[in-house]
Amino acid sequence: MQNQERYDFDDLEREARMMELAKNVAAIKDVARHIDYRLESEGPSQKDFEAFIAEMQIDRDLMNAQVHDERDQVPFPPGPWPVEVRPSTLHGLGLFATRGIEYGELIAPARFFGMRTPAGRYTNHHPEPNAEALASGADILLVCIRKIPAGAEVLLNYRQVLAVNLASFDGAPER
Repeated sequence: MQNQERYDFDDLEREARMMELAKNVAAIKDVARHIDYRLESEGPSQKDFEAFIAEMQIDRDLMNAQVHDERDQVPFPPGPWPVEVRPSTLHGLGLFATRGIEYGELIAPARFFGMRTPAGRYTNHHPEPNAEALASGADILLVCIRKIPAGAEVLLNYRQVLAVNLASFDGAPER
């Protein structure tokens, strides 16, 4: 009987540890959802991103609020988009090629009917991009400008994206 009681105690202790671990994982995920929009590397991408923020005189708090605002986000529309969202070494999450993408190929819509898709939300900045934004009516599409191998991160220069966004809003009909 003593061995059975010890066995039950060990199971309870193990279960309690697992529950505590699950709580910690949930807490970490919750914190990760609220992290400020910052680049994590110290490379050229971060330096150029900081220069972009300074050039455009963008308020970080306003930018963070807009980036994390889910009210203007929608899933990808149906289509064979050759990308997926996953962890990035540049910043948080990024958009990655699931297969090779050729020059001139449509990657995915970034804005669809005025709403951001995962491509519009998670494509990271780099001073040497492999994609660019292209306005198509009220939509914005990502197009490959340098061959992207499978597994590589899709990268934009936010200066070019901002110019396309501003031009598309200037010419867009009021909704």
